[in-house]
Amino acid sequence: MRTYDKFYINGQWVDPIGKGTSDVINPATGEISARVPYGNTEDVDANHETPFGGYKESGNGREFGVEGLHEYCELKAMQY
Repeated sequence: MRTYDKFYINGQWVDPIGKGTSDVINPATGEISARVPYGNTEDVDANHETPFGGYKESGNGREFGVEGLHEYCELKAMQY
């Protein structure tokens, strides 16, 4: 089993602020394959310099952030 104890943010490994971990289960075997730290809002706020773009600048993941919420709430059209 692999254990990760840091987040890779903005090109560097940083310690998580929050406590706790989550087990990653291999669906094929049902065994624990890794353990990862929980991330929380304090981790996000402390690393606010991260570039917008999601995972590896692919855009994956950004739709669930604040930017995605702004897109969702943007007025598209009004009709009377």
